[in-house]
Amino acid sequence: MYEAFREAPQSKKDRSRLKLGLWITLAAVLLALTATPLVWASRQSAGYRRYMDALNGSVLYAREHDGVWLERAGSRVHYPQLAGAGISEKLRQAGMGKRQQELPEGEGVTLDFGDGSLLRLWEVPIRGGYTPEETFGVFVAYTYPDGETYCYDTDNLGWDRVVDSLPSAG
Repeated sequence: MYEAFREAPQSKKDRSRLKLGLWITLAAVLLALTATPLVWASRQSAGYRRYMDALNGSVLYAREHDGVWLERAGSRVHYPQLAGAGISEKLRQAGMGKRQQELPEGEGVTLDFGDGSLLRLWEVPIRGGYTPEETFGVFVAYTYPDGETYCYDTDNLGWDRVVDSLPSAG
C-alpha cells in the first residue's frame, strides 16, 4: 500500500542542478556581504571629496572677492586678505574623520566665505580615537551654498592648530 507513495529516486542530473543552485546562492550572498562595505566606503569617500572640493572653491571665491568674515566669541570681524587657505589645508591633511549627523552645542568659530557657504568649527571631546582616554579634537561642519551640511569630527587635528591658522581678533 505504501509502495504507491514511495519517492522516485533523484537522478544525478537533478542533484547536480541542486548543488549548482546552492553554489550560485552562496556566491550571491558572499558577493553582497563583500560589496556592501565597499559601496558604503566609496560613498563616504565621495562625500568627503565633494566637501573638500566645495571648501576649496569657497576659499578661491573669498580670495577673488571680498575675503572672509570670522565669527568667534561673539564678535564678527572681516578679513579682506584672508581667504581661509590655511585652515582648508589643515583640514585636508587631517583626513576624513568620522561622519556625524548633529552639530555640537556651544559656540565655535565660523568662517563665512561670502559665497553662501559657512565653515563652522568646535573643539569637542572624542572617544574611541587612537587612545583609550577621552581626547579633544575638532568638529567640522561645512554648509554648502544650497544649505546642505557635511559634518564630521577628527582627532587628527588639535584645536590649537585650528586656532593658530586663524587671525587674532585684535
